[in-house]
Amino acid sequence: MRKSILIFYLSVLCSGLWTTKGDTSVPSFTIHKLQTEYTVTPLGIDEEKPCFTWQMQSDRQGAAQAAYRIIVKDEAGREVWDSGKVKTDESLAIEYAGAPLAPRTRYVWSLTVWDRKGKSYTTDSWFETGMMNKDQEWEGAKWIGGSDQDMVLYSHYLPVFKINYTVQLDETTTQAGFMYGANDERLMDENRNEYNLQNKKDESYIMALLDIAPLEANGEAVLHIYRTGYHPEDKKEKPFHSFPIPLSLISKGNRYDKHTVIIRSDLGYSWFYLNEEKKENQIGEINLNPLGVGGDFLAFPVAGDMGYYVPGGGTATFSEVEIRNFRSPSNLLLSVLDTNMYTIRGGETGFLEFIHPE
Repeated sequence: MRKSILIFYLSVLCSGLWTTKGDTSVPSFTIHKLQTEYTVTPLGIDEEKPCFTWQMQSDRQGAAQAAYRIIVKDEAGREVWDSGKVKTDESLAIEYAGAPLAPRTRYVWSLTVWDRKGKSYTTDSWFETGMMNKDQEWEGAKWIGGSDQDMVLYSHYLPVFKINYTVQLDETTTQAGFMYGANDERLMDENRNEYNLQNKKDESYIMALLDIAPLEANGEAVLHIYRTGYHPEDKKEKPFHSFPIPLSLISKGNRYDKHTVIIRSDLGYSWFYLNEEKKENQIGEINLNPLGVGGDFLAFPVAGDMGYYVPGGGTATFSEVEIRNFRSPSNLLLSVLDTNMYTIRGGETGFLEFIHPE
């Protein structure tokens, strides 16, 4: 009996050793850390000929890259560059050499690497371009942020902030909107938000829309707050909330004057003021974070990208747009426009994008 048991035990042990020795499920050569312009999946790059970089890892002694091939395609799947098979072990700062890149477009790049034994390995990554040609895209809009006096701003990582902007409607329009929190990459990837939202560029944002039309009927002007692309029930055409503006702040007499809107956002809980940040000038407060209130939840919105909107056929002018620190003394993080006015005509929407690191 003992002999039988011993033989059975040795058989199981040998079987286990054989299985371990023959296990080939772990790949011996992998490609990782694919970077465009030295960043993993960057957003808003303005480089006309971005560089591609990657790393390889192998548990086989002497394994190395012998050749590579890069293929870049645009959002429609059209090929814009094929490097062809390049026999080299270089994998650092390979410069793009294809067709001109379009602004504000996501590109997918596929990388194939051959090892010294001729075996190929393929993987892919992506990057998004920014405005590329700022002068042409914004027709003279002036970027003046990023000076030595400014604090560092990563707008897509900033969940606690203050935004000030000045708006002036002319007599041809009754509404003008300011957008922020736009293009949050978490809301553009169904795997990175609780509601599996897959917004396209410029489809997710918060908008404060000043509406002076009710004054004609002896009512009060209104600040409509729109939340779009943050929750499955958000409606682009329906305000998330509307705050009446006291006649002491906007009346028939001053409705076409300049008005400064002040927005304070603390992890999504938001306060709105007109002209001055004091109690009597507060229009309202509301939570805009679809997940909840406070630091126990993921923060929405971040400052993100900003934009301007004027419906219909009228015209409105924006100026003195600033992003500031939330807490006192509210240091300046960025001035987007100086005192020169930026005029938006009816039906136009424009976004200013802020580059942020991975």
